[in-house]
Parts: sequence; structure tokens; C-alpha cells
Amino acid sequence: MQKSQIKLLSEIAQNTFATVIEIDHQPSFILKAAALGLKINKLVRVLHKSNNGPICIKVNTSSFMIRAADAAKIKVISE
Repeated sequence: MQKSQIKLLSEIAQNTFATVIEIDHQPSFILKAAALGLKINKLVRVLHKSNNGPICIKVNTSSFMIRAADAAKIKVISE
């Protein structure tokens, strides 16, 4: 069994699940993310990512793109 470790959302591999533990961003970003379902203790899945480009994530039934720079401010525990 693989040990869970804290990473940034931008570091998570494609087709991997992770649980959000901290969002270190501006309050306006946190509110917008929460409206999309991206909150603390929520399970997210990285659907697609490219080099230095946006990352497509899925939270619950919603999928959306997030900038790599914004994803680098979200701490997760990889599953």
C-alpha cells in the first residue's frame, strides 16, 4: 500500500485522486473555487494536464480547468 503524502495540486499526475487540505490563495479565488465544489476535504481527480498549461480537474460531477499557477497554491493529500 502506498503511503499518502502532501503535494501541490499541480504536482499530481493525470488520472490521480487527491483530497484538498489547504487553499493558500486570495479570498475571492477561494469563494469562486467553493462555488465550483473545490473545498477543503473534497476529493478531486486530475483528468488532464499538460506542461505549464491548465489542469483539468473533476470535483463531484463538475469538471473544469484551473491554471497551473493557481493549482500550485492548493495543497492535497494524494490517494
